[in-house]
Amino acid sequence: YKQTVIRAPLDLAPNAASQDQAAELLLDRSMRIQHCHDCYIYIASPLRKVLITGCNHCTLFVAGAVLVTVDNCERLKVIAGCRRLRVA
Repeated sequence: YKQTVIRAPLDLAPNAASQDQAAELLLDRSMRIQHCHDCYIYIASPLRKVLITGCNHCTLFVAGAVLVTVDNCERLKVIAGCRRLRVA
């Protein structure tokens, strides 16, 4: 079963009144993506940190982040707008 997940700022911060307010709230938050297999993940909201661990055969799109860390992944395609990309 394959699924495409798209998350916008209002999806991750439902208490915010607008997209702009949600984006401001998320600037200090982080997201961890673990053990995904054969999937497409789109993160369309700005985050401080995104940590990807143990993923195989995935495509990850990050619209904006300060730090993106990739650890212990195989055949992962990362498209990221970030200040720093760390691959371990």
